[in-house]
Amino acid sequence: MLGIFQIFWVMPRLLVGSMLPWYFYEQPMRILRMYGAYAGAWLEILSIKHLLMTLLSPWKSITDENDHPGFNLERWAQAITLNITTRVIGFVIRTIALAFSLAIQIILFVGFFIYLGLWFLYPVAVIGLGYMYFIGYSVGIHV
Repeated sequence: MLGIFQIFWVMPRLLVGSMLPWYFYEQPMRILRMYGAYAGAWLEILSIKHLLMTLLSPWKSITDENDHPGFNLERWAQAITLNITTRVIGFVIRTIALAFSLAIQIILFVGFFIYLGLWFLYPVAVIGLGYMYFIGYSVGIHV
């Protein structure tokens, strides 16, 4: 069983040698890696680079080529209409996917900073509330 002297000797060494590096370095780095993993996963699912590169491509590569000899105005107009329609559909759907992907990345980024800020503020809040609670009761103010 530990004596009172041993407790006062061991506790500060545990706090400084083990707890503080974990709380202020190891865990924030773990939170940062976790954010990177989530952001990377969402970039794999909805690739912003790929969406921008194919923004004006036809939807599902649906195109119509006029491969008949000679000029036929009806076939030419049909091919142009289909090609423009599929490109507009592709543009609209890719723009929606791009907006969704950017929104997710922004939400992840903001959520990461909120989580990291709360991680660092938690000890301050606990110590502050504990101090107010105990001082309030010693002075006669009940919180």
